Amino acid sequence: MTELSLADGFAALNRGDLAAAGEACKQALAANQKHVPAHFLVGLVALEGKQRQVAHEAFKSVITLDRDHAAAWAHLAKLNVGEGRIAAAESALREVRRIQPSDPMVIELTGTVLNSLGEYEAAELFNSFVTKADLADTTKTSLPEVGTWSRTGPWLPWMEMADRPGYLLYHGRSVKLMNGLDDLRPELRAHIETHYPTYTGAPDTFESPNDTSWTYFKKVLDARAAAEGES
Repeated sequence: MTELSLADGFAALNRGDLAAAGEACKQALAANQKHVPAHFLVGLVALEGKQRQVAHEAFKSVITLDRDHAAAWAHLAKLNVGEGRIAAAESALREVRRIQPSDPMVIELTGTVLNSLGEYEAAELFNSFVTKADLADTTKTSLPEVGTWSRTGPWLPWMEMADRPGYLLYHGRSVKLMNGLDDLRPELRAHIETHYPTYTGAPDTFESPNDTSWTYFKKVLDARAAAEGES
């Protein structure tokens, strides 16, 4: 077997030869298990091979051996945000800015992560339909109505899809119950009253601040990160 230096490994990675790059990592780590550049190259090779968990472990090995390895922290930040671990991503970014805020590669990776954390684009479309006769009747204070709701938006955070291509499309239909719960089928009303009693009446106050899918899931992720002690 040809002996490969770590420089050969980085060169192999640059030309897309993941097998040669991986072999260089293996040889380097066999000689020295604490070789920081070898662990870092393992992470880069794993990223190219779409092995996100292997990459995560490799970059964690790097920062265990060298807490001031800014590029490894930046890659961890990107991986964490990609898996929905927002608190861990923000923590890794703080380390990046502490260590080497002006490095071009670090700046690029930091920008990618911050963009992922802050980017949000969505559209919602509502339609309500009533009869012209009902609308013209000034004696009525509540009208029968049917409606539709459509929405496009990014992946929801619990999906942990990060920046993978794609989006969500929602479509719903509604009808106004003029007699409230009395207009529901008995079995559906019973289910709501038993399992979701909070929805048997309209709220009489506004809650502030509102919880969204993102703010709620961030609490879940923060609790998970605290429990797992992730970097």
